[in-house]
Amino acid sequence: LPWVVLWGIVLLSSIGVALANYCILWASYFINHARHRAFQAVIDIAGPAAGMAESVVVFVTLGGAAAFLVAFAAPVCAGGGLPELKSFLNGGPTEGAFSIRAFIIRMVSLVLATTAGFPIGREGPTITMAGNIGYGVVHLLAVPHLRRWIDMDASAEGFLPAMIVDEERLALAKRGGCTIGGAAGMAVIFNAPIGGLLYMVEEVSIASWTSEMTLRAIMCTVMTCLSTQALLNMCGDDIRQFVVWEDERANVRLWHWGDIPVIVVVASVLGALSTVYIKALLCVFSLRMRWAASRVGFRGCYPRAARALEVALYAAVCGLVSFVVAFAARCQKKQDWGISEGVEMLCAEGEFNPIATLLFKPPEDGIKSLYSRENSARMCLMDLALVLVAYSTLNIGMMGLAVPMGSFIPFMFVGAVAGRLVGHLIAMLSLSFALAAPGFYALVGSAALLAGSLRQTLSVVVFLTESINQLEAIPPLMLAVFVSHMISQCISKHGLDEHLILRKQLPYLDVELPVSLDSARVTAADLCGRLPIVAQLPPRATLGAVRRALAGCEDLAFFPVVEGRVCVGLVTRRRLEAALDCRVRAMEELSGRALGATDASNAEAMNAAGLSPARAPVQRQWPPAVPDDDDGGMDPESYISRVFHTDSLALTELDARRPDDCLLPVHR
Repeated sequence: LPWVVLWGIVLLSSIGVALANYCILWASYFINHARHRAFQAVIDIAGPAAGMAESVVVFVTLGGAAAFLVAFAAPVCAGGGLPELKSFLNGGPTEGAFSIRAFIIRMVSLVLATTAGFPIGREGPTITMAGNIGYGVVHLLAVPHLRRWIDMDASAEGFLPAMIVDEERLALAKRGGCTIGGAAGMAVIFNAPIGGLLYMVEEVSIASWTSEMTLRAIMCTVMTCLSTQALLNMCGDDIRQFVVWEDERANVRLWHWGDIPVIVVVASVLGALSTVYIKALLCVFSLRMRWAASRVGFRGCYPRAARALEVALYAAVCGLVSFVVAFAARCQKKQDWGISEGVEMLCAEGEFNPIATLLFKPPEDGIKSLYSRENSARMCLMDLALVLVAYSTLNIGMMGLAVPMGSFIPFMFVGAVAGRLVGHLIAMLSLSFALAAPGFYALVGSAALLAGSLRQTLSVVVFLTESINQLEAIPPLMLAVFVSHMISQCISKHGLDEHLILRKQLPYLDVELPVSLDSARVTAADLCGRLPIVAQLPPRATLGAVRRALAGCEDLAFFPVVEGRVCVGLVTRRRLEAALDCRVRAMEELSGRALGATDASNAEAMNAAGLSPARAPVQRQWPPAVPDDDDGGMDPESYISRVFHTDSLALTELDARRPDDCLLPVHR
């Protein structure tokens, strides 16, 4: 592609991702703000029971609306979308995941789902939407440069033009646009351009990453973050309001050498527990999929309505559980935590409920409080334990529901709560040597759980380092990521996304050869399936052969071109369809001219014989069928003489070689 097109893709993709993220941020902010104000007002006026009822009604309404859109308008939008995205980047089909309809439904339902109190994140759907933007921009700008007219007439006498698109280059360009868009989407969530780039490098795998892609991805992530910052500054806000950011006490040492053994232990435990977490998520996903496939009762009669109703009921469960757990918390002062807003519930003015704040507010706000080092002695162990159990349990139950959801931020939140809990337990020991603050252990917990669950390494370290704005945290974070990744790898080979790819049976080819194939004496021929003879086309195929190949192999995207017993190349289905359509249209036009000439001569002969034209024994086949035989299938003269015939009158022959009888206009 020309360099103007390549950098135009980068520019338009970055602007599109920034605008989409800006709309999601503000829509979520206003809905959450209005929901919290209404919740607190109902509690102040009518008491906690009315507040709980109001909260459940709001959760059910928002969650049910999100599920209704997904179930009835775009079922492909359910889940995070990352398994489908990875399958596409690996060479799999799109299956409608990158349509305009899917993009709009995913954006609207994501806002509704994240404001409905579900324990989910927005990073997975955001990355998928950003990839959708890059995919669409490439299709808009690259298609005019990748299509061309070719001559389908093998003879030197005529010209039969057909429009052909270079599908291989277009697919490669679309995957590149999807990659840089996904990197921009992940970067804008955390305002971390380098982290977004490394995230997509690990997702795509370095084997499929080109050097040209690196420069374009860097520019796209940087321009997206700058565009988002500019949009927020225009409204008088800052990006730090919407991302995880903690830069307090920058002059205080972040960690000590005495923390290293504790970091290793925490990372080992969370690495092992991450595999248990994944097993629980996959178990719920499988159960929900089997239940959906059972088609019994109401689900069998109204499957889409049943999926939406299931989400609404689970939204009510999330609201009830969060409200009940929040009653066990002790009120604390806002100034002690360094926050200006919090869920008060039954607390006095100037105080807030810490459990309700962690469960009802967006998870990004909760992560900020957990990472903070200013409130080291303020959090209660019981509060943290209740939040850990409630949030992780509800997050596990979300798997497989018909709403967009991300897993990166929930893992980040659960790891932060677990690490903070360990930090408080260590602080209670009153050891003689200095140790890090509990907020730092929350950071280590997030890194360990993310590395064990999603099998991300460098991107996790960079994201968390940019989140706290402390380069000093890189060595201990890398140590925690390494230990957790190794422990989880020993227990389970794949992360969550890879397991979902297997459960959903998505096409995906791993970079490394499986051990079962590497150790066995297997050749490439053993992996090839047998194609029917009709799918094997000669270098010069007839219309009948092409039509039989397309009709007999509907699920085949590529057809081998065989000369003798040697495959000399491949041809795509779309090229064959374009060639067939072009030839058939030409024959219909040629046949139409022959039919007109025949009607005129027949009318004159019948008038001379005194016959009525209405009673003439003329038989015609219209529209003409494509000939099946291989002899003369490409010859328009013999084709016309076979298709059109009369019982008593001679057929007027058409000379296709005359200039005024050209099949199609000759325009190059």
